[in-house]
Amino acid sequence: MENSATDKLTEYDLSQLEVLVLENNIFMGKMLSQILRSFNLKKIHLSSKMDAAFGYFQNNTIDLVFSNWAPATEEIEFLRMVRDPRSSKNPYVPIIVVSSYNEKKYVELARDLGMTEFLTLPVTPQSIYQHVCSVIEHPRTFIETATYMGPDRRRNDTPIQFDDRRKHPAELDSNAD
Repeated sequence: MENSATDKLTEYDLSQLEVLVLENNIFMGKMLSQILRSFNLKKIHLSSKMDAAFGYFQNNTIDLVFSNWAPATEEIEFLRMVRDPRSSKNPYVPIIVVSSYNEKKYVELARDLGMTEFLTLPVTPQSIYQHVCSVIEHPRTFIETATYMGPDRRRNDTPIQFDDRRKHPAELDSNAD
């Protein structure tokens, strides 16, 4: 991280993380993978097809997902599949959506499908690293209802007037025993 803008961010040893990149534009996928390598990420799997990406996801221990996202594309189905606790190996994996569709309705749709972070194109190494740091430093609680499985869509810790059923990632790990 030689860039003075990124020097202010906490440096993490990311070398042991395994990242899945789902990007249907090969140029963009290779660029994103190269930027991730510059953060010392060594295990990066790039896929341009949703079925192949989900198959890889199911057969490997993925720590972080970057997914292209656009309305009416197969990446929407990918988010649904990853967040489905009945068929997903790890429905709690952080998913950073990368998209040029930054209008509020599209961000809300991606949020409602279970994305963890939304990264708007064009991207820079700093913006990518900031989102990776956000996933590390601010793990989101997860909500599981009949109609939604994914990170808590609320960013603020607002007091609620009923039982808090949200599960923090640390609680999920301790319940697995």
